[in-house]
Amino acid sequence: MDLDWAEKHNLDKKRPMYPSQGWHWHNKQDELIEGRVWGGCLEVLSFHLSVRKYLPGFEKLDGTVLFIETSEEMPAQEFVYCFLAALAEIGLLKKFKAILMAYPKAQFCDKQPPEGREAYIYNQQTAVKDALKVYGSNIPVSFNMNFGHTDPQMIIPNGGTVKINCQSESIEFC
Repeated sequence: MDLDWAEKHNLDKKRPMYPSQGWHWHNKQDELIEGRVWGGCLEVLSFHLSVRKYLPGFEKLDGTVLFIETSEEMPAQEFVYCFLAALAEIGLLKKFKAILMAYPKAQFCDKQPPEGREAYIYNQQTAVKDALKVYGSNIPVSFNMNFGHTDPQMIIPNGGTVKINCQSESIEFC
């Protein structure tokens, strides 16, 4: 069960955590990938793209690494697929060197996705892989990272730099 942070007595409570299955790599590459990171919550990014506000100029995204995570809204796999498809359709997907994807938020205040937590996580990964395949992209993806709406939570320095070594399956934020 998630905790309402508006309630002061919850501030000292630990949130429930799930064991990690480890990062899952897709489209691993041989070379070291380095670039600035850009991204955030998929639902918020989708809104910003739809209204074309609050975004960097698309030319500034050349060679960046996209990081995305989903929120307690728990978007369906179709929404995740459409987000990646939209990035491809407007030419942004080809600007990214890699994608870092957080574990999706798969529960919120006793609400869970209809297919269950594990199937939901799998379906989101499949949506990303399917969109990349349909749009002919072979950029590497690291799934199951702990940032965004996950517990525990690592902070991604938006605009900072990252080094990704697919061979050793390591990621270093600089």
